[in-house]
Parts: sequence; C-alpha cells; structure tokens
Amino acid sequence: MALMMRAIYDQSRSMRNELESGKNLDSSLYRFMEFHKLEPTDSTVLVEVFYEHNDKFKEAYENLLRSSDKPAYNAMLTACVNCHADFCPGPIKRINKLRFEES
Repeated sequence: MALMMRAIYDQSRSMRNELESGKNLDSSLYRFMEFHKLEPTDSTVLVEVFYEHNDKFKEAYENLLRSSDKPAYNAMLTACVNCHADFCPGPIKRINKLRFEES
C-alpha cells in the first residue's frame, strides 16, 4: 500500500501541474488506484472507517475528473488528509503542500 500511496502522490502532483496550466484532466491518464485492496504495513487500519474514508476519497477523485477544477482538486486532497489524520499522519504536511491557495 505504501508504494501505491507514493504513486497517488505523484499522480496528484501531475494533476496539479495540469490544472495549473489550465488543462482539463484526462480520466484515461488518471485512473483511480485501488489502494484499499492492498496489504497495508499495519493491517489494523483495515476497519470500517478506513473503507468509509476510501469511499469519500473515491467520490472526491471522480468529482475532480468530472470538473477539472482547483476547488475539486483541493477537496480530493482534503479527503486524503482526513484519512491520514486517522491512520497515518506522517504525509499530511506533504499532501497539504500540493494544495492550491483558495482565493
């Protein structure tokens, strides 16, 4: 799962660059990564609330691909942070650095 989380981070950074350039996101290039199906480093995280976070992240992710806008991108990052706040807080600062400043 950790390797896929790094891939999701890299993909999120790429999405940010596309949005920053004013481009629409191509959903064929940004497929949802099913990290929730992988074995985590700590298997105790696989509880109901983890899967609830996954569902909220997937919803935010799909909304971003539909809208290709900065607020939806930030909402996707919020879904990431919400899960990490409960299970693995280490990457939160790094995730937050990907955000667009809200105007």
